[in-house]
Amino acid sequence: MVEEDKLKEPNDVDMVVCAEIPEKEQDPELYEIISTCMMHGPCGESHPSAPCMEIIEGKPRCTKNFPKDIAPITNPHNDGYPLYRRRKDGRTVLKNDAEMDNCWVVPYNPYLSRKYNAHINVEVCSSVKSVKYIFKYIYKGHDSAVVKVSETGEGTFGWDEITSYLDTRYIAAPEAMWRLREYKMHDKSHTVKRLAVHLPLMHNVVFRQGDEQNALENKRKEGTTLTAWFQLNLKNPDARQYLYTEIPYHYVYVEKSGEYIKRSLGHEKVLPRIYSVSPRDTERFCLRLLLLHVKGKQRFGNDHITHITMYLI
Repeated sequence: MVEEDKLKEPNDVDMVVCAEIPEKEQDPELYEIISTCMMHGPCGESHPSAPCMEIIEGKPRCTKNFPKDIAPITNPHNDGYPLYRRRKDGRTVLKNDAEMDNCWVVPYNPYLSRKYNAHINVEVCSSVKSVKYIFKYIYKGHDSAVVKVSETGEGTFGWDEITSYLDTRYIAAPEAMWRLREYKMHDKSHTVKRLAVHLPLMHNVVFRQGDEQNALENKRKEGTTLTAWFQLNLKNPDARQYLYTEIPYHYVYVEKSGEYIKRSLGHEKVLPRIYSVSPRDTERFCLRLLLLHVKGKQRFGNDHITHITMYLI
């Protein structure tokens, strides 16, 4: 936004957003719209069954934090929404037998409310959370509910997540056309290469039940990106000048053979990423630190170095 359009002062906010009941005699049209569309509740202790009420810390409270506090002036908030001006001017609205004042007004813009005669909540979000606020409304989707009705009202409900997804999925016309023509739904500019971090004979093995031994033997033969790095440094002196995280720029890891081969092109389209390790896993964490700083290592060591029982030589 250009400098003069930024909402910095309380008066700037008041020109855009209002949280007070209009004067009925001066502006009966806007008063009718606000009293009909922009009054929250009633809720609270006198209306515990209101949709916005939940049990919070053992007490029934409004999830929208109504009623709001009386505020003689707008107070810009550094971490979220401003505290809008809500003066104690005696103006009230009768709704569902409850007399409501400015504390119950949903913030609105007078121009938009008058133009569309509908519930339009307008907020000022000037912190870094504004990005989150925008994306939340774009991606949150439409409101929906799954309801199952049984004759007896008894029994358990077997939740089928796949069926529920297929039944409730909504595809707009542009997406349907895109999928019918089999266009790519997404693409990537770079290849992310994940680099393993494990102690000797302690890398991950994926297996089917009943076939554990074969999976173990196959994995032992295939190795990992880490064991292949050891073998590469052992056989190829030129590779010893690179860190473990630099190898994917110069060599390609072949899954089937479990070894690195010289990269001919595409080095600028690779993003090496070594797996993160919790400091609680002391040996693997220290091993990861070594892999980030040492070059040309050819195997694990067995001696103890203070608290590090596995190191590289």
